[in-house]
Amino acid sequence: MGYTPDISIRDSDHNLIAVVEVIGFQALDEHAVDIHETYTNSVTRAAADFFLLISSEKGFLWEEGSIREDGKATHVFEMGEVLIQYLGDKNSIESIRKNRLEFIVFRWLFDVTWQNRSLNTNADKALEVSGFNKATVDALISFGLAA
Repeated sequence: MGYTPDISIRDSDHNLIAVVEVIGFQALDEHAVDIHETYTNSVTRAAADFFLLISSEKGFLWEEGSIREDGKATHVFEMGEVLIQYLGDKNSIESIRKNRLEFIVFRWLFDVTWQNRSLNTNADKALEVSGFNKATVDALISFGLAA
């Protein structure tokens, strides 16, 4: 069985635009490149234009056409501001469980793709600068790898 992301984003023709992996631990810096490499090596179909790796602490974004030689993410951003907007309580971030974090990330990306939020956090701005927002306007977002 092939790789299945936590969240996928497709255009209206069902072409894969982005895959999102949500990680339940915070110390992600030293593992981010390895996780992206594992994704790259396990994908048997066409890769997505964007790969996002999200923890409650940080987000990492790789743009398929801009992969760096060292394998590091094209954009790294703090997730705290986004999580506070959806949780409403800064103290809840430290104890957030993976399944709840997945739901919040889904909701955030849904709001971004359907233009339901003002882009006021550094995370939102990183998505905008990368071209993610433009590529995902009115896209279909789902848990897993729905076709």
